[in-house]
Amino acid sequence: MTQLSKTSRSRGWRKSNVTPEEINLRQAQRQELGARCRTIFECLRPQLIDNHYNCFIAIDAESENYLIDPKLEGLLEPKGILTLEVVEADY
Repeated sequence: MTQLSKTSRSRGWRKSNVTPEEINLRQAQRQELGARCRTIFECLRPQLIDNHYNCFIAIDAESENYLIDPKLEGLLEPKGILTLEVVEADY
């Protein structure tokens, strides 16, 4: 009887072509964006706690617009028309 060999399937991560410098740059960009969004959020927080407690928020750091939805899926699914609340920053 002939034994058939099975091809091994690795569940490990594929090797990335991204350099360590690129990884560090991306991480710095994410942290900078997070800090900008956090600043906007801190300005909005008192108003959000009163009116939208326990809701999800998505912030656009460039325009300072934000979306609020009681469910995370509401922010993730594409919609035909998006209503943005414009915020005047006091900082």
